[in-house]
Amino acid sequence: LDGGNTLVQPVFANDVGKALMAIVEGYEEFQGKTFQLAGPAEYTYKEVAEFVADIGGINACLTSVPSWAATAAGTAMEQMVNPILTPDMVAQLQEDVLPKANPEWLDFSDLNIEPTSMDKVAFE
Repeated sequence: LDGGNTLVQPVFANDVGKALMAIVEGYEEFQGKTFQLAGPAEYTYKEVAEFVADIGGINACLTSVPSWAATAAGTAMEQMVNPILTPDMVAQLQEDVLPKANPEWLDFSDLNIEPTSMDKVAFE
């Protein structure tokens, strides 16, 4: 979408599981606290798609779709019973998905967990 330049910070599901376990075990300390769990590195959607294709051995031809075209397609598809794309989805795909700066929120470091990089998981 628009060159795939939207930023994301993917998190490894096992790290989230470890965090949930630590929160449950330390429920008295963490009661009422907000956690923001994110992976250790930022990537564009294009980088993630290229990485997945490379690791999966897929010869993918990635094509950038202009947001206006995706929104038009989403407008038509949202009338379906189970739409695979809507204008709201297109808008969401254009927003960076990165941790927000809030000193009151906790993260992996507060749980003594080192988040795993996407690269490391892929090559294990």
